[in-house]
Amino acid sequence: EMGEGGGTNRAVYFRPTDGSPATLIGEGEGNSLSHDGRWAISRAVRAKGALTVLPTGVGTPRKLEPEGLRGELRGRFFPDGRRLVIDESLPGEATRVFTVPIEGGKPIPLGRPGFTLPDFGSPVSPDGRSVALLDPEGKAVVCPVDGGPAAPLPGIEPGEIPMQWTADGRFLYACRGGSLPAKIFKIELETGRRELVREIVLSDAAGVASLERVQITPDGSFVAYAYRRNLASLSVVSGLK
Repeated sequence: EMGEGGGTNRAVYFRPTDGSPATLIGEGEGNSLSHDGRWAISRAVRAKGALTVLPTGVGTPRKLEPEGLRGELRGRFFPDGRRLVIDESLPGEATRVFTVPIEGGKPIPLGRPGFTLPDFGSPVSPDGRSVALLDPEGKAVVCPVDGGPAAPLPGIEPGEIPMQWTADGRFLYACRGGSLPAKIFKIELETGRRELVREIVLSDAAGVASLERVQITPDGSFVAYAYRRNLASLSVVSGLK
């Protein structure tokens, strides 16, 4: 939560999809949820060179400070929950992507300078062998974790964000962030064939500035999204003739 409700340091909540209340689990900006739902990654608003692993239930928060990194970090879980893929941004330098163990250790570079994590979604493939990233031109690429060269992702258009793999690893969902209505496509990696599977249309779009984040389950059956609504400029006027 941001703004007045989140406080100076912002707040991270864990909310089940069954309608039960959200639970405050820590401070910062929530980046990623582990596949088993037991842990979340939080990025502190002002601190650099560190992430926090937050338990969603019983457990103790752990600060993760990857060796040698001193910039602003964002992180996403690998399916096994034992590693993260992170990116680091430093003023005046190209963003770099790394993989790093949850328990600590030296980060391993992934891809070339200028690659970044998508702004939302789960970019790691189900087998943990590949990561979908964005190149310096904003085009989607897939990077092998073993250090091989990155390859373009056919079928994903410039400006679209690769957001989720299907469970069999044959398809990626992609969405263009920011604009509404938002269209989610399912793209076959081998052929680049695109299929429109979801379209997010708000029943009340008054004051909506942008679509902030979109998540979709691997089977495509559920979608979660957040949008920014600005009502500061709206006024109620009465007595006009």
